[in-house]
Amino acid sequence: MLEGMPSRRPEVAIAPGNLCYIIYTSGSTGKPKGCQIAHQGTSNMGHTVIEEWPPSEGLQDNILLTSRLTWDVSISTMVNSFGTGGTLCLVPPEIKELGPNFAMLLQKMDITRLFCTPGLFQFLNLPKETFSLRHIEFIGDVLSPSLVKSLLAKGICVGNAYGPTECSVYVTRHTITGSDRCLSGSKSVAIGKPFPNTRAYVLDKRGNRVPPGVPGELYIAGAHLGRGYSREEDNLGVFVANPFEEECVRELPFGIDASRLYRTGDLVRLLPEGSLDFVGRIKSGSSYIKLRGFRMELGEISSVLETHDRVDRSLVLVDEPRQQLLAFVLMNKSEKKHLLSNPSLEMDHDNERRDLETELFQLCSSHLVDYMIPSKIVVLEKMPLDANGKVDRKVLIESFTDILVQVDDITLPESPLEEKLVSVFSSALGVDKEKISVNADIFNDYGMNSLMVAQLVAELRRQGLAGHVSVQEAYTSRTIRNMSNAILKNLDDLNVLPSLLEENDGFIFPDGSNLLTHPIFLRRLDYCRDRFHVSVDDEECYPLTRVQQRMLLGHALDPESGEYNIHFFLRLEDGIGLQRLERAFRALMRIHKVFCTKYVGDADSPETAIGVVDSALADNFR
Repeated sequence: MLEGMPSRRPEVAIAPGNLCYIIYTSGSTGKPKGCQIAHQGTSNMGHTVIEEWPPSEGLQDNILLTSRLTWDVSISTMVNSFGTGGTLCLVPPEIKELGPNFAMLLQKMDITRLFCTPGLFQFLNLPKETFSLRHIEFIGDVLSPSLVKSLLAKGICVGNAYGPTECSVYVTRHTITGSDRCLSGSKSVAIGKPFPNTRAYVLDKRGNRVPPGVPGELYIAGAHLGRGYSREEDNLGVFVANPFEEECVRELPFGIDASRLYRTGDLVRLLPEGSLDFVGRIKSGSSYIKLRGFRMELGEISSVLETHDRVDRSLVLVDEPRQQLLAFVLMNKSEKKHLLSNPSLEMDHDNERRDLETELFQLCSSHLVDYMIPSKIVVLEKMPLDANGKVDRKVLIESFTDILVQVDDITLPESPLEEKLVSVFSSALGVDKEKISVNADIFNDYGMNSLMVAQLVAELRRQGLAGHVSVQEAYTSRTIRNMSNAILKNLDDLNVLPSLLEENDGFIFPDGSNLLTHPIFLRRLDYCRDRFHVSVDDEECYPLTRVQQRMLLGHALDPESGEYNIHFFLRLEDGIGLQRLERAFRALMRIHKVFCTKYVGDADSPETAIGVVDSALADNFR
């Protein structure tokens, strides 16, 4: 196919108004809306960010890509990286969750700059040692002054940007300095001034400009304005005629379309210095929301639910205090008639409902991204109505926001692992451990959301309980018992449950298996035998706990440190027999085998080492 093709690069003329990319945002009808962005907006955004925030002199920037490629923050991350000659660092495919591995990536990739949402960043849990991290650009959600203060105290430069997908990622941004208003008592962080070649208007309901300090809806015009949605009907009421066109034409460079405005649906106010302050979303009939930093249409979730053949209608609402989604569904008429016409099914009615809720969760998991999966799905026989015959959303919210339901049959944990999991879940949910059932659905019965699940998995990993359990596996497990089984099933490095080794006498696990006969441990034992000439019996060997691994690693890093040695002196009274004292110590060492344990393995890889009980250590004690 390539024969006869020209060897030189083809001459392609690209005009500023040509299409650069299409990125999709949720649609209220269940059909995602394709936002068409032109080259002029992407180019203007890139040049401005680079000019206002150039790379550090003499240093190359390493920028970590924290967002999905389907989210426009990835565009700004790539444009900034390539435009400054920096390195775009991708999260390795074997790392399933960014949170638990964030500190390691910061260090190993020498990350200097981040683009992410405040919610994601707080989940990442910035370590005390920030290594080479110098700049963070926040976008996509409200930035808190407390987070800004903590970052500035670490010497990190902070920027706060704002922009809808329809307007080339950013339209305003603000660099925070030591004299910023958010550091002197203000409860909000400004979103900044419009980018060059872009105009922002704060208008009231009649389309008139409002005075500084008065909230109004934000409208965007200029170079960053996209070409509109790919379906013409979606543009109605969103991309509107610009009443300030003549003014825009005079102020903007020649060739930039000034005939349209984009209605953001966001309330802002103009500050005295000319920056914009974000107030919130305009409450309207639109089901478009932003939850935990993610933009979504509630109608898209409803559309997925209503594809189920047993669902007649659905309504998705937001529980604002807990920042989670609630879905209410009505069974279709044929399904209700089926239940009513079969008295024998009366006792199984609750089971039918639970089965449907489970099926709907599975449907959402296969068709929606994780942050759009409802925390609770409630199957109703009828919707509550208000005096005007409309669905009473307030009643629904008040009736079902107490997601932490009283599970009828509490199944208590039966193993140390399940007890630890219940403890972690209790802290994450704010529920007494006595009210958590290991067989209850953690989503439907306790209302966990995607952010809580990610934080939960990070905490489990921190405690060494889920080294290889991903967020997706937590979703599919759904119960604490299933998650316990998943952890045991993924016990592929004998390191997933180190904190339980001391608690399980004889290393017997809940499924009845013995850790000492685990194939992985036996392979590790064979390795140590061959390389380090271990000649003791199998029963005298065991895997190291986390504390023992740290001891081995500490010794490898500094053999002279004596970090785990406790030094003290005893004055012996006259008449104590030293030989008897030595025999007593030897007997004590033989009884407590840990005193006769030596660590065998590669010091730089303590997770592969084993403990070997050597009775000669007691015999040679002096």
